[in-house]
Amino acid sequence: MKKYHLFAILLFALLGCKSVEPIQKPYVIPVNQQKEPALFYYNLPKTVLEFEITVKQRQSFRGPYYQYGEKYLGLAKEAIIQRNHREFTIEKISSRTITTPDSSQWYAFVHSEQTIPSFVLNSENVLLAFNNGEITRSTKEIFPDFQPPQPIEFEGYFYELGMANMVGEELRTTFQHVKKDTTTVRVPVRETVRISKNTEELARLAAEFIQKLRNLRFELTAGLYESFPEGKSLQTSIEELYNVERRYLQLFTGYSKDTTYTYRLFITPPAQNEPYTKVLCYFDTEEGLSLINKKIPYRNNNKNQHLVVEIGCPTIPITGEVNFPGGFVYRIPTQCETELYLGNKLLYSAKHFINQRGTLIQLPHEISRNPNIEFLIDEKSGTLYQFQSTQPAIPQKKK
Repeated sequence: MKKYHLFAILLFALLGCKSVEPIQKPYVIPVNQQKEPALFYYNLPKTVLEFEITVKQRQSFRGPYYQYGEKYLGLAKEAIIQRNHREFTIEKISSRTITTPDSSQWYAFVHSEQTIPSFVLNSENVLLAFNNGEITRSTKEIFPDFQPPQPIEFEGYFYELGMANMVGEELRTTFQHVKKDTTTVRVPVRETVRISKNTEELARLAAEFIQKLRNLRFELTAGLYESFPEGKSLQTSIEELYNVERRYLQLFTGYSKDTTYTYRLFITPPAQNEPYTKVLCYFDTEEGLSLINKKIPYRNNNKNQHLVVEIGCPTIPITGEVNFPGGFVYRIPTQCETELYLGNKLLYSAKHFINQRGTLIQLPHEISRNPNIEFLIDEKSGTLYQFQSTQPAIPQKKK
């Protein structure tokens, strides 16, 4: 029995002293596990969602004669701006995907000294081709610059009209005392006195001028003048009368100006394939869109003004397993439903392929050692889209 125990101990000792078989090159390994020099490094792209939100700002200014529009022109109250204010509305939302390097998916290709394969990397180190050097590199995608909107004011808009003087003239009779001989005589004197007109008087004069413009336009259109412009001159005259009337009407109805701003907001979904919710920014009708800035803390607790992104979690039918050292790794992205809510109101919905939520797939190790096999990788998603052998087919023997 002791002989058998001694034999077993010697056998395990011999097996322990057996040299470890070296890793067969070439192979791919994560950068954080790399122990040998690499021929090149590559990474898988990560998806960044960009939302382009177009916001319209309407600034409304009441006219100086807004109180008299109903009295002198019969305007409805709904047609008259009663106070200066501004209002914001979301006009359009669109989205797209932008790729950036995924810091968690860097790989090293450790080559064999006997052969050096051909390969192509783009400007962000995404592997485009292996054993194929004919693929053209694309230029790096540039994130668009964000220009913050500038508010526009329209002070003095209603003071460009010179229809009526602010002051009027009237004749008045005054009396002066004139000394004649030994008596003083009270003598009447006629003189012109300048009187400032009040707002209602100016409104009445403006309304009368609007009526004159309408009468003049009607007479031109009906041809009641013996001599009047014809053809294009007539059309130009009528259009100018409309423009002048519109400007004077705004003294009563007020004036509105629309300005549109475009915001571009970015969000990087996490790699975990689970529902994801994030407050993108804040929006309300009086202040517009407020960005979330780390340097300038601003917190809005009104959930009805939260612009929220929700990314769904689809069922992934593909499962992958990777082992290192091994073959090349690529990724199959996952299509996710992306929704944008303002409070509980759905404003926008779209589907996007998100790379970091996809599945990692590994090619067989033998492929990287075969110079006759080439494959191409899509630089936007990091997925395999072409695989072929360049070795000529072996002709079959005739029977």
